[in-house]
Parts: sequence; C-alpha cells; structure tokens
Amino acid sequence: MKADLYTLKQSFPNTFFKIPKFQRTYAWEEDEWKSFWRTLSERALEIETSTIRHSPVFMGAIVLQEQAPEVVGSSEFTTYHVIDGQQRFVTISVFLAVVRDFYFGVGSTHYANWTKEFLKVSLNLMDTQYRIRLTLQDADHDVFERLVGDKNLEQWKAIKKGNHSLEKLYKFFWQKLSLGKQLVLEELTVEYDETDELDSEESTPVAPAQENYFDMPSSQSVIDWNSLGCFDPETLTNIIIEHMKFAVIEIQEQDNEIAFEVFEVLNAEGQPLDEVDKFRNGFFMLDPENSDSNFHTYWQKMEEQAGTNELLSTFFNEETIRRFGLTPKDKTYQRLMTSIKEKTSTPVVRLDKNAKKEIVVSELKSLKNALKAFLIANKGNDPLASQTNEGQQYGLHLNFLKNIVSGPATPLVMDVLIWSENKRTDREIQIQVNEILHAIETLLVRRLLGGVKPQQLRSLMAGLPKRISDEIRLIDSTMACTVENLRHYKRILNNTMVGWQAERFPTDAALLGAPLRDVYQTTGRKYSLFSVLFDLERSLNQEYSAQKIPSQFGKGIGAWSIEHVLPQGQKMDNNDILVMNQSWKDEWQELGVAEPESNFLKCVHSIGNLTIVINRTNSTLGNKLFGKKKEIYESHSRVFLTDNIKTAAQWTPTQIEQRAIELLKIAIERWPYPTYQE
Repeated sequence: MKADLYTLKQSFPNTFFKIPKFQRTYAWEEDEWKSFWRTLSERALEIETSTIRHSPVFMGAIVLQEQAPEVVGSSEFTTYHVIDGQQRFVTISVFLAVVRDFYFGVGSTHYANWTKEFLKVSLNLMDTQYRIRLTLQDADHDVFERLVGDKNLEQWKAIKKGNHSLEKLYKFFWQKLSLGKQLVLEELTVEYDETDELDSEESTPVAPAQENYFDMPSSQSVIDWNSLGCFDPETLTNIIIEHMKFAVIEIQEQDNEIAFEVFEVLNAEGQPLDEVDKFRNGFFMLDPENSDSNFHTYWQKMEEQAGTNELLSTFFNEETIRRFGLTPKDKTYQRLMTSIKEKTSTPVVRLDKNAKKEIVVSELKSLKNALKAFLIANKGNDPLASQTNEGQQYGLHLNFLKNIVSGPATPLVMDVLIWSENKRTDREIQIQVNEILHAIETLLVRRLLGGVKPQQLRSLMAGLPKRISDEIRLIDSTMACTVENLRHYKRILNNTMVGWQAERFPTDAALLGAPLRDVYQTTGRKYSLFSVLFDLERSLNQEYSAQKIPSQFGKGIGAWSIEHVLPQGQKMDNNDILVMNQSWKDEWQELGVAEPESNFLKCVHSIGNLTIVINRTNSTLGNKLFGKKKEIYESHSRVFLTDNIKTAAQWTPTQIEQRAIELLKIAIERWPYPTYQE
C-alpha cells in the first residue's frame, strides 16, 4: 500500500479509473454541490483580487486499488478501481466538463485541448481515438458520457430537461458560472451573514437574463469572460489541478483485506453508506477479481428481485436475525459481514484464491436463496404453491401470516422456507411445513386475542431460528429436510412457546378469563385484527374457506372494515375517554343496564362487539340503535359472524360477553394451544 499527497496535475497520466459494480451510484446532492462550489469560488475570488501565495485546498482521501493493466492496440494503460472518493471524482469531472462547455464551443482549439487534458485519454500516438477517463456505474455512465462528450442540439435539449442527478449537477455548475464574479460574491456574502434579514427574493442573486443562461454555445466560439464579468477559466482550472490536494492511497491488487479495512474506516468518517451500499461494497472487495461476474450473476438479480434498497436492507436485517439472533438494524452489516470475513480470513483461505472465491460464491448463493424465502414471507405468496389441498393451505398460511402482526416472525418463516426449498413438492413435507406455519400463527393470534401488546415480540422471537437449528443439529448433524426433522422443528418450537407462560403465550384459560378485553386498540394494526376476524369467518363460512384475506380494507365503498355493533362513541372536550352514544345509553337504561358508561368502556372494543362488513353496509349502520342494525345485517350482510348478532333480542353487556366467549372458543379450536412434548 502506498499513500501520498497529490494534485490532479501530478497524478496518473494516461490512466483509466473505474467505479466498481459493487459501488453505489452517484449520491451527492445540492448541499454537497454548494459546499464544493463555495470552496472553489472563494479561492477564485481570492486569486483574482490579490497576489498573495495561496495554501493548498485539502480535498480528503481517495482510495484506489490497482487492477490488471488494460491493453488497447499496442499501448498499455494503467487501470484503478475507485474504492473511496467516487463522489469527488465525478463532481470534479462534471465541473471540468461544464467549464469547457460554458467557455468554449465545440470545434474550438480550446475545447479539444480541454477534453484531451482533463476528460479523455488518447488511445494512440496520432490522437485519433479517445476514451473517457472515468467509467461510472451502468445507471450513471450513459448520462455522464453525454455530459463529457460533444453535444449536438438534441443532446443539449435532453440535458436541459433531464432529471438525473448528474444532469442536475451539470446545470447547477452552469448556473453558478453564469452569475459572474460580482453576483457570486454577493451570494457568498448573504450566505455567511447570519444576521441578514432580507427576504428570499433579495437574498438570492439572479444573473441577468437568467432564463436564457443555459443556451448551447455557438460552434468554435470562445466567450469573452472579461466583458461578461465571469471567472477566468484558467483560474478555475488551476484551482482544480494545482491547488486541490488529495491524500491518494494506492492499494495493490493483492491487498484485498487492506482495501476492505480502509473502505470501512473511511465510510465511518465520510458520507455514510446505507446498509445495502455497505454490503455491495464490502462483499465484493472480498473477491475483486470476480466482482463483475458475481455482480451480474447474483447481486444484480437480488436488487432486481427486491425492487428497492429499503426492502433489500430489511431483508439483510431479517437474515442476520435468522442466523445470529436479535440484531439492531444499524448493526446488521457489522454482524453479518464479520461472520463472512472470518470465513475468508483463515490462513488456508488467504493462500488459496479459489477457496476464497468458493466461499464468496457460496455466501452469495445463500443470500440469494434467503432473499427468495424473505420475499415469499414479505409478499405472503409463493408463485410455486401447488393446487393440491396442501398447497392451497400453504398459500393461505403465507397470506394470513403476512397480514397479521408477523414482521417479528419473518426470520422464523424464512428459516422454514429455506430449509424446505425444493422439498415442498413432497406432500408429506408440505404437510409438516403447513403445521409449523400454523404453529407460528397460533402464537400470533393468541397474543392478539389475549390483548398482548406486540412491542416485545421481536426480542421474544429473534433467537428462535438459531436455537431450533442448533437443537436439530444435535439430533441430525446433516440438518436434512425430512419429515422427522420437521416434526422435531415443530416440537421444539411449541415447547419453547409453552415455556413462555400465559402472559406471553395466552392459554385457553387466559383467553376465556377476560372475554371483554380490548382487542381493537391495544394490539397493533387494525388490519391484523381484521385478518383474524376474517379467518374466523372462514371457519364458519364455506364460501370463504379457500379465500385469501381481502386486501381492500379501510377506505373505499367496496372495501372491508371492522364494525362496532355497539357504536364506539365519541371523545368530548378534547378528553381521551370515550363517551357513550346518547341514544344507546338511553336504551340501555330502559333495559336496566347498571352503570351504562362504565359497561360501555368495558365492552365496546371487545371481540364480542366486533364484526366485519363491506364499507357500503358500514356507512348505512352508523350509530343506529340495535333493532335497526339487525335489519341492515339481515338485508345487506352475508357475513356469518353476524348470525349470533341477528338472533339476539337485545345488545347489552350480557350479549356482548356471550358472543365474545363463543368467538374465543372458535379461535381456541382453530388455533389450539400445544402440549409440551419430551
């Protein structure tokens, strides 16, 4: 490894630089652009108004890793991967392209010399072939090539309308150069004067005829910057290539571990990468020789399958929890990558490139398979679910688990899906997988119906996949996906949950002991409760027995909603306590219900007072009295959950409690409490 201070004028003539596939795309935004421009313009103003000798402008560290030389024709060119410093490299390159295009028209001698000096490398002695010095990520490079290249009118218009971050950067610098020195000085003065109370229009300098500031220069023209009051392009150039100094760290091709450590240290001090970017960078630095191949074969497909960095980041956290137990999101990269690095850092592997390559590929394959399981759990759907009875049940389990408070259970679901991958076409295997998924449902549903708040569920379930796998390895070290091992999995899972006791895994007695508990406000998302109520409907209504949970919930005439038979009441005078609907209160008093307000608060959010209806029905129900509601249930609702409401003569705490017990008994039968097995 070599390290030294360089200016751009000193460093790397006839050299190509490449942003590796595993790096993130260009990420700087306007705040960083403004900071860069402020540094540059302040120095330019100093140079053009004084004769003092100026100290260097330190621009931070750039880390380069040497690659195999590139041969073009009879010439050999040095090539580097940019491990750290992409944002500055790209920003400076775009700025130099803007300076060239702003001051010099295509075809002028200045334009050609500028391109050759700063932006492209000549591939032969006759200077008849050139190639861009810097190669960006695929998502950035086409735009970058357009900015750096010779632009015709159509390309110029495309840049003017473009919304890519590099096109915005180009236009940002163009606008700044258009201001002229005086307006730049005023802009900097306003920026630094913290006591300035000018309004926004006065505090932002505007260049004359600014609406036309981004016009394409005439062919072969050179603008008269002195008469326009603009900076001298030579001043700007000298600042870039002579005044700005970089701590350039060169890492040889074989020093992968050093590259890894340098990258992690600099990332901690610079603009932070998100978890996905860190994994992309860190992973492929383990095996840079095969990074392009691994990127296209594994990583790119993972990004395409996930769709967004946010979802991919969530996957990495869930996978880390599955492997190691509870892991905060901001520790995901550290924990998972440390484990992978340990495998590639043993003395034997260090000396064997093929061994390292095999480990990296193995880990990528493992992550790819885990992502497939994660997406099945996340979306609640497996496209390969068969049309057999077992396959249909499997699909219903996946859908149900997605819709109740099941996020904390995702690593456990993933574990079962990964383990049984390619085996679920076996009917007996599928039956056992379904039983495990049903066991997970049982925990989640009983907690919801028992009024257990979901906040501690993540820490409760995080260690389960590793614990169960460790115990099964003691039984079968091969961890083969067999019917017998899946039965062991379910047994260990059930025994663990039973050991949590009733306050964390409610028993039958715990559920029936408080039938009027609030299940509406205390158990997380309303859609989770709706999903449980819909599943109870499926147990009663043969028409819905094979139907997935409706996705339309809440808003919309055709959407489903949760209906309170006894209306929820309203909050009075900014008080958080609900007040009973007056018409219902009068009716309860006529029926002899003691302390109606107190009983209202006990009953209103219990499962006995809830049903599900289509919104068009719900809108007609409103706060109507019970007799009128019964008529609407009869004429508008085919929901079986309303049957024991329709047959009731009145709707008081007594009827609500009776119905709550009936529904809880159905739930107990549908999700039976397991018995402990040795």
